[in-house]
Amino acid sequence: MTLDVVYEPPFRAAVNARIAATLAGLGFLCLGLWAFFTEETSPALTMAHIGLAAGVAMLPGRGPSLGVWNGVKDHVSAAATVLLWILLLRFFVMFPRPKRIGESRLIAGVIYGAWGCFLVFLVAELIVHPVLYYTTGSVAGLLMLVYGLLIFVAIAHTVLQSTRVELRESGMNLILGGFLVAIGGIVAAFIPGLNLPGWTSALSILAIPLTMALAVRRQARLEEMRVNKRGPSPELT
Repeated sequence: MTLDVVYEPPFRAAVNARIAATLAGLGFLCLGLWAFFTEETSPALTMAHIGLAAGVAMLPGRGPSLGVWNGVKDHVSAAATVLLWILLLRFFVMFPRPKRIGESRLIAGVIYGAWGCFLVFLVAELIVHPVLYYTTGSVAGLLMLVYGLLIFVAIAHTVLQSTRVELRESGMNLILGGFLVAIGGIVAAFIPGLNLPGWTSALSILAIPLTMALAVRRQARLEEMRVNKRGPSPELT
């Protein structure tokens, strides 16, 4: 007997979520590598790490289906996504000037140690779960919430401890503008009357890595100008 099996089309929300994740991941990846290949500074290196983490978080979900092993891709994506938030936290702790807390090995051990425990948790789930599907997204969400709050605290500390001139010269005002654009795009996506495409919020989120890369370049150029004004050191002459 021949049967015709008709699969229902994917939900529009699921398609929009995949498009949004792809745009955001590629944006962080390309802009992070652009900052790294154009400037040789520590923030640019962190931007490269952020871009690579975003790429790993985005690419597994866009790959081919692995059947019951699809959970492995989801686990890799979840681990990379949490690492992305940790690297964003590191960026704002060290930019535009390193904060004292950023030099503490204890704090760094706690932050990365929590991610290490999460990796162990993911491996344990792969071992005991019968079909290897990722079912513990709430754990990753909790970690990202904590890291997100810490990122907000780090940005607030920079704003409160810096003058307007310092914020402008370092490019932090650009980053703050990028966050406002991202928040505005996310809020606008939930307004029923606007009827915006589902990937509109992803485009607004791209303002964050774009402004971060521009701020890294601005700070590097400013430091270069200061070195040129001071001239060569007396030891060299």
